[in-house]
Amino acid sequence: MTRQESYALATILSLLLLGTVLKSIQKRTLLFDTDIYAETDSLFEAATLEMKERARIQDSLNAVEAHAASVDSVTIKDVLFAGGNININTASQEELERLPRIGPAMAQRILTYRQTHGPFKNVDDLTNVKGIGPKTLDRLRDKVTLDPSDP
Repeated sequence: MTRQESYALATILSLLLLGTVLKSIQKRTLLFDTDIYAETDSLFEAATLEMKERARIQDSLNAVEAHAASVDSVTIKDVLFAGGNININTASQEELERLPRIGPAMAQRILTYRQTHGPFKNVDDLTNVKGIGPKTLDRLRDKVTLDPSDP
């Protein structure tokens, strides 16, 4: 073999070796990148599932709100009221506040009315208290009493 043929053969072998090394590096890089993409894909899938779950929950909340808006305005006190009738002529502020639609301010108005005008003569007299109208009276009618023997 001549010197030129040796250089040519060495160049060809060098290029072949370099190509093999580059191919090997490329495979490792692709494998590495594929792992990164796989992890990213799983994070993306998890985020997508979480977004779908949040959307489902929001849809449920919207449905509940829509239903609540369509239902007659029932308060938690309406649902939870238990404990017999409250005597509006003897009840304390705390007792009055247990009634549906009666908060601290309204209970205080009832007490003030009772102190100013004396005991209520009938349940309908509650409409003389500012803020108690016919609808509120209807909600209270079966929960209040004037009977001194009732608690």
